[in-house]
Amino acid sequence: MRKLVVCIVLLNAFVTCAYSQVKDEDSLLVTMQQQAMKMAQALLKEDYRTFTKFTYPKLVQISGGYNEMATLIEKEISGMKKQGFKIDDVKVDSPSHIFRNGKELQCTALQHLYMTVQSKKIMSTSSLIAFSSDNGLNWTFLDANNKTIETIKKIVPNLSPQIVIPKQRPPMELN
Repeated sequence: MRKLVVCIVLLNAFVTCAYSQVKDEDSLLVTMQQQAMKMAQALLKEDYRTFTKFTYPKLVQISGGYNEMATLIEKEISGMKKQGFKIDDVKVDSPSHIFRNGKELQCTALQHLYMTVQSKKIMSTSSLIAFSSDNGLNWTFLDANNKTIETIKKIVPNLSPQIVIPKQRPPMELN
């Protein structure tokens, strides 16, 4: 009888622990998606300084720092506007499972960029890789658009082998 009670207690502890891990992951995924949408809103509002605060730090470093990266993005968007491009909206799908790689959390989500290009409505879908080094409190992002896995690994040498980047789809014209 005593062994049965011990087994029931251990089973209950295991189930409770497994449930809390799922619940914790769900809240981390919600936080990640909320922060990805804050980054997207900063892009739409042309607030490139805020946008760069959500950018993966090594990419910011490669770009010369936060101010330099914000200036580069501003120039790039300005050039796109002159060619008839306008960013209308950005949506981020629910993220994938979170993987722990060392002390960092990593996951991916599809990002949909809706644009008007010379009066045509276009949707471009790419993978957004999310990273957190503080157990999911804050997330930074790297857009995998038009980047090979080799290029991504140069920027993120500690990319989890469990992260899957789907093949880039061509932009789609919307009606």
